[in-house]
Amino acid sequence: MPRTAWTTRSEQCTRRSDRLRQTRGSCVGFPGTSRCFGRGWHRFEDVPATVEHAQRALELALDDDHVVRAGAAGLLGIAFWTGGELGAAHRAWSECVARLERAGHVSDALGATLALGDICMVQGCLSDALGADERALALVPEQSRALVRGTADMYAAMSEVFRERNDLQGARRLLLESQELGEHAAMPQHP
Repeated sequence: MPRTAWTTRSEQCTRRSDRLRQTRGSCVGFPGTSRCFGRGWHRFEDVPATVEHAQRALELALDDDHVVRAGAAGLLGIAFWTGGELGAAHRAWSECVARLERAGHVSDALGATLALGDICMVQGCLSDALGADERALALVPEQSRALVRGTADMYAAMSEVFRERNDLQGARRLLLESQELGEHAAMPQHP
């Protein structure tokens, strides 16, 4: 099979699952998981300054400025996750997703949901991860799923949950759906 973003994603998911099994109970230092596309969040160096700036952005933003509030919440999510504060990271990413949905930024909401779902997985809350992925996917009408960036990633993310539950047939089905949508329906990959 030719090497594509999808096969790279599949390999990343396998490596992430192996690391998760090796580090159960240890959340610190686990933010650069495959659902986050390896964006180097584990190299986040100044967590306190990031929290301070994100909180300041929230103070200055208008209540209905969903995009600015989503960005600040996402930065808080990254910072809290990096610091091992998974509960706070979960709340921040949930706020980020909700604000992006309200702003109508569906692809961005899908991408933020990947981080939220990964936190749920690390916490051992597989049903919450699957629920977040399904809610995000429901934002995209079925006939438009091949056109919206991030939908393929949602199917791949759901396959991770199925695999963790040892439902390999379901995981395979979801990965095939992800592949059928094509690379244009996936988020950019950053090795």
